[in-house]
Amino acid sequence: MFKIFHQRRSILIIIVMSAFTSCGRKQITFETISSDEVYDINIFDINGDNVDDLVYVKHNSVFAIDQQGEFFWQRHFGHNRIDITGFYDIDRDLRKELLCTVDFPDGPHLVPVANHTPRTPGYLIYMKEPGFPKDQRRMEIRYSKMINNGNRQVLVLGLNSGFNIQPRGLLAIDPETGKKLWEHYCGPNVLDLINDDLDGDNIEEIIIQGGATCNGSNANGTDDCHSWIIVVGSDGRCRWRYRFAEGFGRCLARVSDIDLDGNLEVIATYQDVEANSDKKGHIVIIEGRSGRVKKKFIGCSSFWGFDLIDRDHDGRHEIITGNQDGKLRIFDHELRLISEKDFGLCIKVKKVCDLDNDGDYEIICQRGEEILLLNSDLTPIGHFDVGRKHPSCKILKSRQRSKLLVISSSPNMNMCHYTLLDYKLITPLIPASKAAILLAAILTVSLIISLIRLRKKAGYKAILNDLPLGLISIDRKGKIRSVNWKTIEMVGKEGLAIIKERLTEGRPSIEGPIQINDQIIKLEESKWGDDRVLIVTDQTDLVVLDRYRRWAPAAQKIAHQIKNRLSSILLLIQRMGKGTDDKKSFKHAVESIEALRNLSNRFMRLISLEDPKMVETDINRMIKKIIKRFKESYPDIKFLTYLSDSLTVEIDPGQITEVINNLIDNAITAMDGRGEITIETGFFESIEDPMLQFCTISITDNGPGIPEADRNRIFEPFYSTRPSGTGLGLFYVKQVIDAHKGRVEVTSEIGKGTTFTICLPTSGTGLHK
Repeated sequence: MFKIFHQRRSILIIIVMSAFTSCGRKQITFETISSDEVYDINIFDINGDNVDDLVYVKHNSVFAIDQQGEFFWQRHFGHNRIDITGFYDIDRDLRKELLCTVDFPDGPHLVPVANHTPRTPGYLIYMKEPGFPKDQRRMEIRYSKMINNGNRQVLVLGLNSGFNIQPRGLLAIDPETGKKLWEHYCGPNVLDLINDDLDGDNIEEIIIQGGATCNGSNANGTDDCHSWIIVVGSDGRCRWRYRFAEGFGRCLARVSDIDLDGNLEVIATYQDVEANSDKKGHIVIIEGRSGRVKKKFIGCSSFWGFDLIDRDHDGRHEIITGNQDGKLRIFDHELRLISEKDFGLCIKVKKVCDLDNDGDYEIICQRGEEILLLNSDLTPIGHFDVGRKHPSCKILKSRQRSKLLVISSSPNMNMCHYTLLDYKLITPLIPASKAAILLAAILTVSLIISLIRLRKKAGYKAILNDLPLGLISIDRKGKIRSVNWKTIEMVGKEGLAIIKERLTEGRPSIEGPIQINDQIIKLEESKWGDDRVLIVTDQTDLVVLDRYRRWAPAAQKIAHQIKNRLSSILLLIQRMGKGTDDKKSFKHAVESIEALRNLSNRFMRLISLEDPKMVETDINRMIKKIIKRFKESYPDIKFLTYLSDSLTVEIDPGQITEVINNLIDNAITAMDGRGEITIETGFFESIEDPMLQFCTISITDNGPGIPEADRNRIFEPFYSTRPSGTGLGLFYVKQVIDAHKGRVEVTSEIGKGTTFTICLPTSGTGLHK
C-alpha cells in the first residue's frame, strides 16, 4: 500500500500545490446592460458581422440596435400592429431581410424590410377557408422557417388563431413573389416549428409542435383536444403525426441522432398545463423517417421544458427535463433515468448552451421569477432574479463571450419586458485551512484506491450480474469462480451441476450443446484476462426449428401423395355409389374421405407455412372483402362490424386473410349456420408497456361457448372439440400470429358465445412476450 502511495507522490504534490492557486467551482454573476418594455423582440445578425443584434417593436415602429444600444435603423408603420416574423435572404442577393407581419385594413401583409426600407405593401396573407369570413379570421404569424425544396426556397409560416378555431397550421409561399404554394391546416395551436431533413433526401421537412386548447378545432385528422407532433413535407403533405394525452397541454420536440444509428430521431415531451393535474410526464423517441415509435417513457410528474445535452462529450445526447415536482432529471438514449436533483419548487428547463465558451455546457432554468444557471452536473453556478413572471431566455453571440436576453411578462398585457445581461466569472481562491482539508482528502482517496484493488473479485462478479448473457467465469484450473444470475435463471441448479460435471471430466474444451431436461444449452468458450469465460445460450427453439425444417419437405410430399390417393378413392366410390341401394353407407364413406382430404389439405398448408411477407395493408378494407364472401354463402348469419378509422398495418395479407377465414368458419360451425357474428377493429397502446402499439381484430359469435377445460388446449395441433374437426385450424392461426410477433386470445362464456381477439404490433416490437 505504501508502494502505491509512493508511486503517486508526484501527482499528489501537483494537486496540493494547485489547490492554493486554482479556483474552486466556477460561479457566474450577471449585470444588466439594458432593459425596456416592447411589443415584440428577437435576435438577428443585422449587419452580417457574426455578432447578434436586437430587433424590437415599440410604438408601431421597428427598431434595430446592437448589443451596446446603438441604433442601426428605425421604421414606422403608422397605426398598424406589427409582429417580427423572421430574418432571411428573400431575393437571394446574399443579404438578409427582416420579415414583419403588418396588419393593414385589407388583412395581414408579410413585409420584407432591408436597411429600414420596407417593400410595401408586401405580400397579402390570405387563407381560403369556407365558413370563416375574412374579417373574423385573426391570424398570428409568430413562427417561420425557410426550407430547401430541391432547387428553390420555400418560406413556411406557422399560423395561430388564438382561441378561434381556424386558421391554424402552415402556409407556404414563394419568398421572391409572395405567391401561395400550399397550406396545411391542423387542429392544435402551433407552438413552434423545426425544419430538418428527416429522411435523408436533401429536402427538409417541417415539424409542428402542437398544443391543446380544447375548443373544438379539427383538421386533417388532428384535433385541439390533444397535443400533437406533426411532420409535413415540403409539398404540404403530412408525412406522419404522433398524438399525446388528452386535455390542456403542450409538446416540445428536438431532432437528433440520439442512438447514433445514422438516422435522425424526433425526441418529444408532453407537458400538462392544467392546474393540480396528476398526469405523468411523457417522453417519446420517434424515427424521423417513418414516424415509428422507438422508445417511450411515462412516469414521474409532468415535465416542464426540456433540451438535449452531451454532457459526456461522447457525441451522444442525453435528455434533460424540468418537472413540476421541482426535480431536474436526465435520461439516456434508452430513456433510463441516469441523474436527478431536487430544487424544491417547480423548475423549467429553458436552454442548454456553452455560455462562457469553455467547452462545457451550462443549463439555463426558470424557477418561479428567477433564472438559474447550472453546470452539467446540475450544480448551481449563477442566478438572476427577474422579478417578473414567465421569463424566457435567448443567447446572443458576441465576439468575446455570449450574452443573455431575458424576456418576461409585463403589466401591460400586450407588451413584454426584456433585460439584456452580461456576466462575470468569479474564481475564489481556496484558503489554507481548506487546502489542508483537501490534502487529507487526497490521502484518503489514495488509500481507498488501494482498497478497491483488493476488491477486484467483487467487481468482476458485479459486472457479470449486470450483463444480459449467461456467463460462467472459470480459473486456469477449471474451477468455477462465479456464475451470473442469467445463467442460473436459464439452466437452474440441475443444469449448473451438469456443467460442473463436464468441467471435472478434464476435457480440453467443453464447448458444444448440452441436453438439460427439455432444453438444448450451448456453451461457447472465450478469454477474459487470465480467466476463461463460458457464454451460455438456450438453443432449444433453434434446434426444434431446424428439425422441423428438415422434416417439412418429406412430410409435405407424404401429405401430397395421401391427398392424391384419397382423390382417386373418392372418385371410384362415387362411381360405385350410383348402383348401390345402401345410400347411408355410401354417404358415410364419401364424408369420411372428404374429411381425410380436408385434413391433408390443412396439414400441407401448415407445414409449407413460410415467413410472413410484410406489406402495408388496410385491415378494414380486407375484412370488408372477407365478410362480403361469407354473406353470399351464409344468408342466415348476421354480420355486424365496428371498424376503427384508417387502420393500416404491415402484415402478410394472404396469411391474415386465412386466419380470419378460419375464425369465422369456426364461429359459423359453432352456431350451426344460424346466428350473429360481430367483427371489431381498434388501435391501442399496452398499459403494461406503452412502447407496444398494436391493432386488434375481434371476432365474436353468440354460439354455445367453449368449456374452460377445452380453452387451454384449443391451439394445440390435432385437438378439436368437434368429431369432424381436424384440430389444425386454430393451430394454424396461432402459428401465423406468432410469426407476425402478435398474440391471439380467447374468451368464452357457456351459453352466450366466444370471442377470439388478434393483436398485431404496429410499432415494430413483438407482443408475444
